[in-house]
Amino acid sequence: MVILFYFGSKLEKITNTKTVIIVYLTSGLFGGLGFLFTRLLFERQGLVVGASEAVLGVVSAFVVMRPNTVILKPKAKMWVLALLIFSVISVILHPQALDSDVAHLIGVCVGLLYGYHLMNKENKKSI
Repeated sequence: MVILFYFGSKLEKITNTKTVIIVYLTSGLFGGLGFLFTRLLFERQGLVVGASEAVLGVVSAFVVMRPNTVILKPKAKMWVLALLIFSVISVILHPQALDSDVAHLIGVCVGLLYGYHLMNKENKKSI
């Protein structure tokens, strides 16, 4: 949740509160659906609690809009790259966590897409 607070507040400064909520809920919704679909596809049982895919969506949306912002030494774009690499390594080392990693990757993708949408909207305003 510290990551959500940090990146969410930065995204809110360059957009608005409504945008952060939309990115968070959309990433969470699609990530959750991806999780459920993966569970059904591989016939796994059990529940999971969390909203990590939603948080990763917010991080990704911020990164698209401000990729060269320095955050704790590396640039913001390196954070998303690290999160993606971590998810891929997690799938390789722990295939039983595939459903969670699919949710994370979907959250990142939704955040990236929404970030590009916001960036295009921002660029049109400046023209």
